[in-house]
Amino acid sequence: IIINGFLINVLSPIIYHKGIEENRLDLKIKAIQILKNTNPESNRFTRIWEELGVKPQNAYDSQGLLEIYQQLCTRKDCLNCLIGKNVLKL
Repeated sequence: IIINGFLINVLSPIIYHKGIEENRLDLKIKAIQILKNTNPESNRFTRIWEELGVKPQNAYDSQGLLEIYQQLCTRKDCLNCLIGKNVLKL
C-alpha cells in the first residue's frame, strides 16, 4: 500500500511534470503507464464511486475518478458529467 501511494502520488506526478518542463512525450507516457500498471487507490472517494457501480481497474482510473469528484461532484455540477447524468437518470 505504501509503495502504491508513492507511485501514484509522488513518482508518477514528478515524471509527468518533468515531461511537461522538458516537452518530452516519452516521460508523460511513462508516468501514465506507471498509473495504468498500479493497483487503484482505495479511499473514501473510490468507495463512493464503487457504491455507484464505477470500479477503477488501476491507479489511472482511480486518479481520474478523484479528479472528476474534485472538479464536478464537489461543485454539484452533475449536469456536466456523464456519470452524474446517468446516476440522475437524465
